[in-house]
Amino acid sequence: MPENIVNLLFQHIEIIVAITFILAYFLFKLGAGPFYTWTIEVYNSCSTSSLLAVSLIPKLIYIPMLFFILFFNFLEFSFYWSSLLLAFGFITLFVGSFGILLTDKLKEIYAWSSIIHTGNLLIMLSCLASVTLNFVMFYLLSYCLLSCGFIIFISSLKNKFTGRLIKTVSELSGLVHIHSTFYLLAILLLASAAGFTPFLSFFMKFSLLSMVIDNYNVWFFLAIGLMNIIGGVAYL
Repeated sequence: MPENIVNLLFQHIEIIVAITFILAYFLFKLGAGPFYTWTIEVYNSCSTSSLLAVSLIPKLIYIPMLFFILFFNFLEFSFYWSSLLLAFGFITLFVGSFGILLTDKLKEIYAWSSIIHTGNLLIMLSCLASVTLNFVMFYLLSYCLLSCGFIIFISSLKNKFTGRLIKTVSELSGLVHIHSTFYLLAILLLASAAGFTPFLSFFMKFSLLSMVIDNYNVWFFLAIGLMNIIGGVAYL
């Protein structure tokens, strides 16, 4: 670490502590790693009708708020908080990308997907660029659209014999007499969530990776791209 940065840390230790507590608060509220466990529990316990509000409201409030707090008040200390955001964003993305492969419950898949997107958003926030807010807001609004589609998707899945809502992926294997339009909409939604071209999620991932390659080295680019590919496998 350069000597001038070390001196700045010691001279403004109270600001560094304040930034640390601010980040801890926001990371917990967003369910970022290692604070992700409450996300799975809350998503599983809440009703499908309230799931959309539970998943979207924290991100819509805390992500822009975190941007304005850091970029407009602590830009001089960006070397500190941007490194933390990158580290926690990568941890969150790593946990979400592998966690989503370990469950077949639809709500848990949605929860792990939310964790993956939280990791991506934190990584984007760590990038110090003039277009950071534009890319973050595009990603955030696109995530809202995909979330609405996924909630409608799982809310409409009912067993044709019992009339009960389907809660796991394994239950879908026995449903063969569903209207073809439903199949088409489901395929379009899942293809978009998986990141296929030219669906919305592809442009979300493209905006993320373009910022990463501009601000970090190729190894971060490859690692973050690989994590998103692994996470996308769950939708296939």
